[in-house]
Amino acid sequence: MNKLIPWMVLIGLIFNCPFGSGQKTENVIVITLDGFRWREVFKGADYKLLKSTGRNLAKNKTAKQFWHEDAYVRRRLLMPFLWSTMASEGSLFGNRDHGCKANVANRYWFSYPGYHEILTGHPSKEINSNSLGPNPHVTVLEYINNLPGYRNRVAVFSSWNAFPDIMNEVRSQIFVNSSFKRVPEKLVSQVQLNIESMYDLVPRFIGDVRYDGFTFMQAFEYLKNERPRVLMIALDETDEFGHAGRYDLYLKSAHQTDKLIGELWNWIQNDSTYSNKTTLIITTDHGRGKGKGWKRHGRLTPHSGETWIAIMGPDIKSRGEILTECKYYNAQIAATIASLLKVSYKGFDPVYAGLLGPFRDNFGTLADGITWNAYHELK
Repeated sequence: MNKLIPWMVLIGLIFNCPFGSGQKTENVIVITLDGFRWREVFKGADYKLLKSTGRNLAKNKTAKQFWHEDAYVRRRLLMPFLWSTMASEGSLFGNRDHGCKANVANRYWFSYPGYHEILTGHPSKEINSNSLGPNPHVTVLEYINNLPGYRNRVAVFSSWNAFPDIMNEVRSQIFVNSSFKRVPEKLVSQVQLNIESMYDLVPRFIGDVRYDGFTFMQAFEYLKNERPRVLMIALDETDEFGHAGRYDLYLKSAHQTDKLIGELWNWIQNDSTYSNKTTLIITTDHGRGKGKGWKRHGRLTPHSGETWIAIMGPDIKSRGEILTECKYYNAQIAATIASLLKVSYKGFDPVYAGLLGPFRDNFGTLADGITWNAYHELK
């Protein structure tokens, strides 16, 4: 049997057109909300955790903003762009209440391993610390940055200060603007200078983590001025506020991010360089616990490996929320990026061949009915 058959069947199921034939995507934007749970994405604010922000929900400002008895209304209150535009024009994976599971493939369930998995397409035993130093592996973004037509057109903006190492900035030569780092003088705009002027005027409640609003607006301005082909915006507040037990700020940060993404997408769809040529991927690097364990994540905290993925673009079928039994991994994102841009990145593990490639559902079969073992025999 032809090795390409599983790939082509899945491409037809998830993408609007066969891979390599009439694809429209020329640019990819990846946005991550660190440690943001699938529960809030698909069910909105958690009643018990809302009560922890103020016992009387009738007088609780956070509850007034985000609470409703109906989960479908709640999630739309929290993330209106995701549940209007993305849900109608793209695909959302990870509602475990309907059997569609998204997970990290790595064994650690915290940030550096999570971002490494997203960006390389394979989990690694040696990526086991947030203080690991420069990433020894080549990410899909580094591979793309070295291709003709992409050189110096790949950029990463992050709130967390570990991203220069995650991207191995020195080796990869990718433009990385992380934490409170300034944009180089030759690239900086007046808007970015204005943003930077505020860095030292606001209290740094979360240490060397830049506020997500600053990170997002810096990235947005860079997009307008430098026109990258691939842009990653890695936000961090949801994880920081989660660890601090501030469920109110955790929700408000996600809500504000959703608003900013909506503004970004509206600009993209009205810009000749990006309109109808750009695919947007939104996800998280790991999950976190539930109930009293919601503040934590990691191998010892159940549910920390549970994630979610949203994707929308000119080559993505409008499937909305996936309500059938299936299983996806964050490790599939690297191969998805490569396939969207039609580049031959081979760094991913073939098991995680992309959201448009073979996946294993809860019945141990591929989408076209070929068993998982049979697929590996084909490989």
